[in-house]
Amino acid sequence: SATIAFDDATGYDFNLTVPMRAADWLYFRIHQRGNLLYDSTFLNPTICFETLVPVPRYTITNLGTLGDISEARAINDSGQVAGVWGIPAPGQENLGSPFLWEVGVMTDLCQKLVCCQHGRADAINILGHVVGTANFGGAATHAFLWKNGCPVDIGVPVGSHDSYALGINSVGEIVGVARDDRQPPDSPQIPIFWQGGRLIELSLTAGGANGQARDINDAGTVVGWLKALDGSYRAVMWSIRFIPEGLEPSDLGNLGGSSLALAINSTNQVVGWSYLAGGAHHAFFFRDRRMLDLGTLGGLSSEAYDLNDDDQVIGFAETVGGRV
Repeated sequence: SATIAFDDATGYDFNLTVPMRAADWLYFRIHQRGNLLYDSTFLNPTICFETLVPVPRYTITNLGTLGDISEARAINDSGQVAGVWGIPAPGQENLGSPFLWEVGVMTDLCQKLVCCQHGRADAINILGHVVGTANFGGAATHAFLWKNGCPVDIGVPVGSHDSYALGINSVGEIVGVARDDRQPPDSPQIPIFWQGGRLIELSLTAGGANGQARDINDAGTVVGWLKALDGSYRAVMWSIRFIPEGLEPSDLGNLGGSSLALAINSTNQVVGWSYLAGGAHHAFFFRDRRMLDLGTLGGLSSEAYDLNDDDQVIGFAETVGGRV
């Protein structure tokens, strides 16, 4: 609410309280016996905002850091958080370290991994199992699983040098990508799947030259993207439960150009983003074999990063002024 305290310096004064929201503007006129006596536009009255404090619908918790900076990258339903912390070195790229945060305590997972130099944590499941990437002495970067206080080196498939874990479901199945970081950045990437010590490569057919597996649900359905020889990207889906047929990717379509799938929920609904025919890119929501354009907030671009089983999607969208 807002209280208007008005005094015209001639002895005419009053107090009036009106309901308002935090973003409202207040405009008023005073009439007496049908005649306009005062107009707030000209008289500029004093407005005292007494109770205009919005009730917060959430709280922000500072998770802290083990160095100068930290970044939370994943959270599960128990409130456990996985991410990366780091100490920036002058003139050098910041090389972070994976962490697990729970009940107010941040644990450096790199200290638990033998010979770990740096890395990051990218996903955590309902059981508190964390997956990510760790560099072991500068020789190679391997995907890892942190399970019940014990680290597991996921390794790399034959012919690859480095691996990255990007997603994990509640039964411990992990997806990610393998590549050779000693080669140029555009060198081939292979989508991978890991379960119980078995690491397999997912198919790159359907015109794909390389790709990534980004997320997996409890039904064993994997989403990601393939990059074709012409440089275009296509959002795809693999069904791991139907091996070997499931190793073949299904094309999810696009909104007019390249598309990338980033997350999937328990009902096989998928989100990501796709270029339009005109060059801008929009977030998409895929269900019932259809890719739906989620649009923007008036700007050119948007991207969707994750979703839950209630069809709630998170991401970013540009406004008319180009703000995100």
